[in-house]
Amino acid sequence: AEENYRKAFEMSKQHLTAGDACQMDCIKALVDLYKKRGKNDEAVEFCKRQLSWYKEHPDSNHMCIAHLSMKMSELYDDRNDAKILLLKQALEILEKDFHLEYATTADCLMMITQYYYRRNDYETARKYCIRILEIQHTIYPNDHPIMKTTQLLLDLSKCQNRQRSPENS
Repeated sequence: AEENYRKAFEMSKQHLTAGDACQMDCIKALVDLYKKRGKNDEAVEFCKRQLSWYKEHPDSNHMCIAHLSMKMSELYDDRNDAKILLLKQALEILEKDFHLEYATTADCLMMITQYYYRRNDYETARKYCIRILEIQHTIYPNDHPIMKTTQLLLDLSKCQNRQRSPENS
């Protein structure tokens, strides 16, 4: 599989414009493959090289930096500050062209929310969760399952935050 993904990636560099969705899919597939095979260091290095290339060529497609930053953040656990730095970098880019990537922005916000939630920072998680709901209201009907899931996460963060507040100690 790795050989095929690499060939597809090389072909995409030759025949597609930088930042093409197919090229991004090849990069993400290779990163996922390395991760599944326990080659996390290789996945990180490959992702860093791609991210570096796009940062050196920002005219090619700056949204690719956001997508690669989000993908790379998946390679770190919540104890590594690089994870939140990558997610916030992605969010900053996504918010500049917010209208182009509503769903991706919501996904990035969800990753940030989950990061803070797993670190027991429920107040910060709640703030990001509110932002997710605002975006989701623009792209989904109120009864959509994803909206219900996000609302549940928001309610849970409120509950956890109340349990941790000083007056409840």
